[in-house]
Amino acid sequence: MTVVGEQVASVRALVVENGDMSGSGVRIGPITLDVAAGQCLCLVGRSGAGKSTVGSALLGMLGPQCRRVSGDVVIAGQSLFDLDPERLRQVRGGTVSMVFQDPGAMLNPVRRLDRIFGDVLAAHGVTDKATRRARSRAALIQAHLEPDRALASYPHELSGGMRQRASIGLALVNEPALVVADEPTTALDPTAQVAIIELLAEVRRSRSLVVITHDFRVARRLADYVAVIEAGLVVEYGPVAEVLQSPASDVTRRLLASERSTARHGRLLTQ
Repeated sequence: MTVVGEQVASVRALVVENGDMSGSGVRIGPITLDVAAGQCLCLVGRSGAGKSTVGSALLGMLGPQCRRVSGDVVIAGQSLFDLDPERLRQVRGGTVSMVFQDPGAMLNPVRRLDRIFGDVLAAHGVTDKATRRARSRAALIQAHLEPDRALASYPHELSGGMRQRASIGLALVNEPALVVADEPTTALDPTAQVAIIELLAEVRRSRSLVVITHDFRVARRLADYVAVIEAGLVVEYGPVAEVLQSPASDVTRRLLASERSTARHGRLLTQ
């Protein structure tokens, strides 16, 4: 059992250089961050700031567009950059998992959920069919879905909010120490947004959570710590209450001003 306060994830001097064939590109970093057991870290920034690249690095999912990567990402004591492909695959989806903005990125549209969940469990060594079924049901119950109905459904038979709940259940099915959620509410209607935020608040009670968002209202509800990212760099980092009450960066102040403007127009995500 992980003791609260132990480091579940550490990012050390991470630099990622993305580019295309022309040689132009974007540099992320250097970035250094920690996520302790039982804590939620929110990465907050505008679109294109680099926060999703940091989230992808936490799963060793930096794609072929990366021309150069340096620094280190350590998950539960293991450097992802030192792992062979098979061991990395076991860590990814096992020790650390991800919830995407679009649940379609996790849910194969031509398979029912029982096959989707079963395949993920089988890939991580759960060979007994009854055990796979039981663990799938348990994960869907955690995600506030009726498990038997959900398992018998194709993704398109579920509403957008239900698909995102199912993707959260899929992220939980192997009982990871860390869940990374990348803009998990952006594609949803306001009612579903609130429900997903409340579900993530429940998730963080039993494991560490990194939430990537452009919206400080999400951080206000979920975070212990906030890292504000702009142009590939962390421009402010600290306890959420401290950052909200006394922002040190102009970037943070602008994001908070945008939140207040949105609230005045009645588009409140959380109370």
